[in-house]
Amino acid sequence: MSDDAQGLYDWLLTHRFYLRSSEVRYYYELEGQTIGIIHIQGIQNLLVHVSNFEENLPKSLPVRDFVEQTALGKLHAVVAEMKENNDTYDVIIASDTVIYFEGEILGKPADAKDAFKTLQRLRGREHLVYSGVALAYKDGTEEVFSEETRVEFGEYPDRIIQQYVDSGEPL
Repeated sequence: MSDDAQGLYDWLLTHRFYLRSSEVRYYYELEGQTIGIIHIQGIQNLLVHVSNFEENLPKSLPVRDFVEQTALGKLHAVVAEMKENNDTYDVIIASDTVIYFEGEILGKPADAKDAFKTLQRLRGREHLVYSGVALAYKDGTEEVFSEETRVEFGEYPDRIIQQYVDSGEPL
């Protein structure tokens, strides 16, 4: 392990993290990727905390502003609640992800029917996925950033789309 990696690992072992999520699947996705690797290496101080932030920003905002402001709103809601409860943290991570297609921000589908229609609409086309991330540190500093990913959606038949929707993954 490089000195930089060892330093990061040592830091992670001694800090307490909160992941802002209203959906447990985000925790498992992270656990199965980067945080899961860290967890296997002995870091067991990742806690999931649900934000009470109402996600109702106007979708007329520029998409980067939308995901960054939503992530910040979630972050501030968790920080306020933790202060109110005298809870401590080293880092809080909040995020928001949306699809941007044909000039429209598409959020999480309302139900299976909505998910199916959205996936049909994306079929065989390219769209953008924007993720905003906000971090709060125990010293009161914050960071916010966003990333854009270009996605080319395959030409899947309706039965494959329906199987995917039935798996519950897009919900």
